Amino acid sequence: MLPSEATVAAQCRRAISAWLHTVCGRREPCETCDDVVYAVSEAVTNCVDHAYPDRERGPITVRATVDGDPAPDRGSAADVASAIVRTGDGRRPAGVTVSVSDEGRWRPPPAEPGDRGRGLRMIRAYVDSVEIVRGDSGTTLILWCKLECPE
Repeated sequence: MLPSEATVAAQCRRAISAWLHTVCGRREPCETCDDVVYAVSEAVTNCVDHAYPDRERGPITVRATVDGDPAPDRGSAADVASAIVRTGDGRRPAGVTVSVSDEGRWRPPPAEPGDRGRGLRMIRAYVDSVEIVRGDSGTTLILWCKLECPE
């Protein structure tokens, strides 16, 4: 769990980037890894900016795993494993799933967002699948991206 503070997005960018380099086995970042890092950073920033408008800031949880294709019946964020799993035969996994959760309240985007309100569109542009799970205990974005890193 991370505090809902502005500095946490940079911490997440560094951590997710390092993890992705391990998963992909590459020394230099590729476009796919950069896309995941940008999407996670934006999701975390959205939590910081929007999740706790009427109360004291709460935690943000980021979980990442490697997996196959996204399951259409994934259900809830509780189904997203926090362990890093590698394929048994040494192959690169098909994709990565990253969940970003808060314990705040979902707020629908305003009809006239002004200079804001582009976060979810940006996230969707960077990854292959975005699922939003809203509940009484908070909101979770589940991001999935196919790993297309060059060999």
